[in-house]
Amino acid sequence: MERQEDHQGRDDADDRAISTLVLPPPPGQGQRQQDTYIVQFPKDQVYHVPPRENALIAEKYRNPTKPKKRECNCGCLSPRVLITTAIIIISILAIVGITLATLFLIYKPTKPKFEVTHISVKTVRGGKNSPPPPPHYEITLTAHNRNKKLGLQYANNADISMTTFENTKVARGTWFPALKQEKGNSTEVNINLTGTSERLHRALEKSKNVTLDLDMKLWVKMTTVRMKTGPLESKIACKIMVSNLGNSTKILSQDCGTQIKIG
Repeated sequence: MERQEDHQGRDDADDRAISTLVLPPPPGQGQRQQDTYIVQFPKDQVYHVPPRENALIAEKYRNPTKPKKRECNCGCLSPRVLITTAIIIISILAIVGITLATLFLIYKPTKPKFEVTHISVKTVRGGKNSPPPPPHYEITLTAHNRNKKLGLQYANNADISMTTFENTKVARGTWFPALKQEKGNSTEVNINLTGTSERLHRALEKSKNVTLDLDMKLWVKMTTVRMKTGPLESKIACKIMVSNLGNSTKILSQDCGTQIKIG
């Protein structure tokens, strides 16, 4: 009987201790407490053990992590950098525009004119067990600088092709002689093209009144005493009719046009 009363007395004491225990306020409410509290429950009143994840969540709320600062990459530029870049680009465009406007208003540039004066074919015989190499075409041109106040300066890199009926490519080349022309000057230049097929050359050699299209993409600078433009893309297209493409080729007619891309 005494044991039963003693046990009941201890239970009442535990209940009073639990009822008088004051827990700290949840995170975000009131002043944050830095003390550690130990809560004890009688073993026979523990019905569920909380999982470890709850402790991690509580720790996260107790010590919130500061958000990391976003690193600035190439796409994140300050307004000052963007404004400076825009000013530089606008300044370059303004300088180019002023230069071109000066050329057109004061110097009045004129397109150069080209004329095909001669076409010759060189063939090489192949060995006994090897086919002959493709022929070489040597074309002589006369470049006329018709400007009265501007000089012309040609770069030696080019894209040249010669085609015949139905855009069949006869020959091509990538070289043009570096050329400096004074105002009102005419210069004779030679270009060499490599044929694409020996069989095609034989067919054209036997043909008469062959029509050829000579297309050249060149880069030219306009120069004066005080200024010089950047490389300007120029396209020269010549439609030529020759007697044949043999040893004695004669030019029957031709018509050449020039286009210069500015800007």
